[in-house]
Parts: sequence; C-alpha cells; structure tokens
Amino acid sequence: MTRMKTAQANKKDFSHIDNLEELHEEMRIVKVRIKETEKELAERWKQLPTEVFKGAVSLLLPVYLSNKVAGKSWSLVNNISKVFSRHQKTEGLKTEIMGNVKKLGLFTALKAGFNLWKKRQ
Repeated sequence: MTRMKTAQANKKDFSHIDNLEELHEEMRIVKVRIKETEKELAERWKQLPTEVFKGAVSLLLPVYLSNKVAGKSWSLVNNISKVFSRHQKTEGLKTEIMGNVKKLGLFTALKAGFNLWKKRQ
C-alpha cells in the first residue's frame, strides 16, 4: 500500500466527539493503542536477528550442501577413472577414494536431514 492509501485507510470518524471529556477519552484510547503497538514492535525487533539467521541458513545451506555433494561426487568419479586408466599409482588413490566416499555419504546425509527438517517446518 502506498503512503496515501495507508493514511486514508487509517482515518477515523471523530464526529461522535461533542465535548472535552469525550476528546480526552479518545486521546486516552489512542495512547493505549500506541503503547500496545510499540510493545508489539519491540517484541518483533527482538525476534528479528533470529529470523534473519534462520532465513540465511535456509537459503545458503542447501546451496552449500548441493555444491559439496556435487564436488565430492566429481572427485569420486575422477579418482575411480584414474584407477581404471592406471596412469597413476593406485595405492594412494584407494585411500583417497574411500575418503571421498565417506565425505560424499556425510554431505548427502546432511542434505537429506536438512530437507526433512525443512519439510517439517
């Protein structure tokens, strides 16, 4: 909503105010409403850092985990192809392959866990 539309939507009819007592009563009601709104805004302000962190994590973590899974998958495929081509010594590659398999499993499990957690919310 634009500022003009918001201002028009918030306008109230004060034609029922006929004397000073009614004016003071309406002023008291407005002050109470303002205090309640300020209190609500203060509570929301306290929650803001938590919500920002949750939003950042929910946006960045899937991308990070997807990149890690893709990177580890590529490393695994690359090392396995080196074993079959036999251009390099295979002793060190076998340990590297097992390390890549473990890391790939870990990041895949983390990604699956994150997806389950996100679906529950």
